Amino acid sequence: MKKIFFWNILFFLLLISPSRAENFFIENYDVVLRVNREQNVWVSENIDTVFTQSSHGIILDIPSSKSHISNISVSEQYTVNRSLEKVSVKIGKADEWIKGAHNYKINFQHLLRGKDNEFYYNIIGTDWNVPINNARFTVVLPQKINPDDVGISIGKYGTKGFNGNAVFEVRENYVSGYITKPLQPYEGITIHIKMPDGYFVFHKSKYVKIVWLGLLICTLLSFLIWHIFGRDEHVTPVVSFYPPPGVLPTDAEQLCTEKVSKKGLAALIVYLANLGHIKITSDKSDFMLKKISDYDGDNEFLSAVMGFLFRDKYEKAVCGYHLKNSKEFYKSWTALEKNINRKKYKKRFFEKSSMSFLLWGLMGLLMCADISLTLFVLFDYDFSFGYLAPFFSVEALMMLIIWVSSGFKNRAAAIYILLFSSIQLAALVPQMVSEINPENIPQLIMGCVCSLISLICFKEMLKPNWYGRQILGHLLGLKKFIEVAEKARLEKMVEENPEYFYQILPYAYVLGVSDKWIKQFANIAVPQPEWSEGSFHFNSFNYLMKNFNSATMPSVANGGIRRSSSSGGGGFSGGGFGGGGGRSW
Repeated sequence: MKKIFFWNILFFLLLISPSRAENFFIENYDVVLRVNREQNVWVSENIDTVFTQSSHGIILDIPSSKSHISNISVSEQYTVNRSLEKVSVKIGKADEWIKGAHNYKINFQHLLRGKDNEFYYNIIGTDWNVPINNARFTVVLPQKINPDDVGISIGKYGTKGFNGNAVFEVRENYVSGYITKPLQPYEGITIHIKMPDGYFVFHKSKYVKIVWLGLLICTLLSFLIWHIFGRDEHVTPVVSFYPPPGVLPTDAEQLCTEKVSKKGLAALIVYLANLGHIKITSDKSDFMLKKISDYDGDNEFLSAVMGFLFRDKYEKAVCGYHLKNSKEFYKSWTALEKNINRKKYKKRFFEKSSMSFLLWGLMGLLMCADISLTLFVLFDYDFSFGYLAPFFSVEALMMLIIWVSSGFKNRAAAIYILLFSSIQLAALVPQMVSEINPENIPQLIMGCVCSLISLICFKEMLKPNWYGRQILGHLLGLKKFIEVAEKARLEKMVEENPEYFYQILPYAYVLGVSDKWIKQFANIAVPQPEWSEGSFHFNSFNYLMKNFNSATMPSVANGGIRRSSSSGGGGFSGGGFGGGGGRSW
């Protein structure tokens, strides 16, 4: 974490370090905008520069978030570099140097994706780190506009209203003007015009049909893969009074939920006690486990549980407080949980085909495709996905690299990524919702439904094999018996087997019906189990499970969680489409 802190400080210092001084200024900056009813803007820029030192040329940065730049032409040699947020036009030759006055003519087409009847455009962006002595602008619109609906803002990013540093006039469908005071570095000009309803024509994206088709194909493929390889065959509950022979509580949990949790591992404590290897003392505040004998069976997980509880061969007893403060126990117990859920142990109960890496990978790709297409609709068919840029900041990317390189074991990096993404998403959701195009709502709902279907198919891929279905049938029958058993029947079972209540208890716990099982015996005399030291009443089991699960949870004491060492007409200048800035090279 010290290295991460160092890189954070370095990254911050780089951000606040001053930019290098430019070696040119702009004498004249003339801009002509021609706008049609489809919000296509043809931009012509005529820039007179004066280089005080030799340079190759300039780089013009044009913001392109939620818009598209095309048909670029320049009066001399240039190259274009496109990114998520902008298009950079690098003008000049690497083997030629310029000094003194030099003129640049740049033309390009800017397709806006706004859905409001307004024209909001940065005539000159606020990212020029040079003074601009003179600037003129002309905006040609497709139809007549109301002069009272035209607003001009001049100044740094965020400057609101007209400050009188320009002269402009509105005639029919023309707006033209010029500045009366030079623009300082990082100052720009923004025009905002409110249009009457129907002024612009909003065409549906050409990708609408493609997205509909893509969503349907991806979702259909996900469903077909699940239907062929993952759909469970019908399992008929078999009336059972005991769990199937050789089936542990962890096996029961894995078959019913497709995963073994710490809850299932905790149930093994009572299971081992029923086998005569452990004695248990439990009350509201803590519990005590005493080893009666070593486990001598062939089940590696039961052997591992005994080994983790009593690490030293001479250790005969352990309490909950000791386990909760043991880093070794926490790590061992967590490793056991991961190990028991590995593919090679699931093969006993589940079809190999339903666990295929290729199928799971394909299902994951289809699910991601549905989600990506839904986001594409959410962002109004914008390929740039500009709103997602904050998720890929340098700092977050560093944390992601650290997390992946550690084999997904670096908890600090994982927590950082989760918190960082959550904060960014919380900040972006209100803006995303407010900018949803009403025309896209049906397709957005369709995308959400398709993504949900793909997610469910992905989650339900595991399919029990023949043996797993037989065992599951008996477990479901046992669960049904626990829920509806009559008192007379239970009294007879206890008469035949005094330990019956306690032998079923760990299975009832993993099947989620332990409270019902305990309630069934509220008025039935149940003898104390042989493995109990002192009085072991029904609440003792709940205390035992609660305290034991607490001991296996991550905490500062056992090393599961680390403490952090640190505390923790409208419009404005720079707020529209277009603009940007530039620099020399």
